Amino acid sequence: MSTSEPSNKSLRDSHNTHIAKRIAIARVLIINVRMSDFFMRIVYMDVSKEDVASLIMCGFTGSRVSQQTVKDAAELLKQRKVGGFIVTGSGLGKNFGAESLLIELGALMQSSPPDGLAALISVDMEGGSRQPLQDAQGFDVINSAATMPDAVTGTATTEYQSIARQLRKCGITWNFAPVVDTKVDGNPVISGLDRAFSADVNTITEYANIVVAKHRDNDVLTCLKHFPGHGSTVGLDTHHGGVDISTTWNESELEPYKSVACPAVMLGHLSIDYDENTRPWGDSVYPASLSKNIIDNLLRDEDGIDFQGLVISDALEM
Repeated sequence: MSTSEPSNKSLRDSHNTHIAKRIAIARVLIINVRMSDFFMRIVYMDVSKEDVASLIMCGFTGSRVSQQTVKDAAELLKQRKVGGFIVTGSGLGKNFGAESLLIELGALMQSSPPDGLAALISVDMEGGSRQPLQDAQGFDVINSAATMPDAVTGTATTEYQSIARQLRKCGITWNFAPVVDTKVDGNPVISGLDRAFSADVNTITEYANIVVAKHRDNDVLTCLKHFPGHGSTVGLDTHHGGVDISTTWNESELEPYKSVACPAVMLGHLSIDYDENTRPWGDSVYPASLSKNIIDNLLRDEDGIDFQGLVISDALEM
């Protein structure tokens, strides 16, 4: 290891500090308001504009990202005008045409953040149809989640280890994977794209644990998604609007969130109605991605999932 390369421990400590700070800020900001009211109400809270900006991750648009764009992005991070970036957007990451540009982005981001905190550079590298970084960017192409349970023994371990190492090499610190949604026929965006491991929650948990462990070994963060369960959105897709799963959702869809030790959970734009007797944690107004009740009383509460890590919404432009 060169003297300039950070050790596994220093990277892990920096990531942990970064996440702890973001959780502290997020807990101050989690309020049940309409998005149009959000920034107006922040003025009454004990947080700065920079604290709010640190919770926002931006993407890159256009057919190609230039070196100047990368430098401008690093400067935004340095000035605390944004909390991180996601390598995705138009063409699913094809705007990063070469591995060298990704490495440059990673190096600049790690040298730019304030307070010595590691930058959050993320990507949706699930495999299969959801792999924005491919051979052109120096990445191995891996199987979809749906094919993993039937693959040769050890395939999942080998492929997720490989992806995690390649992400680390490029300076990408957070992979928005694994998908822990249940495989349900008729779902156009989960089972229809082979993004679910299985219809069986035990199998989902088994493979999700492999994804998280192999990334953790390489100091890359992971994220369980899409809470409280996107598998039951039969015939519907949150990329085209909010989806009500009150009548199709099953409580078994929560099991992976209880069983997989992951640092983060992604909230879907998924609605489950409030019911005083059966679903007191539900919300008849806001989807999970904006619901204080679902976050506090289902995801965070010790009688629910008891998850105390970082919570992030699915993409807001969906």
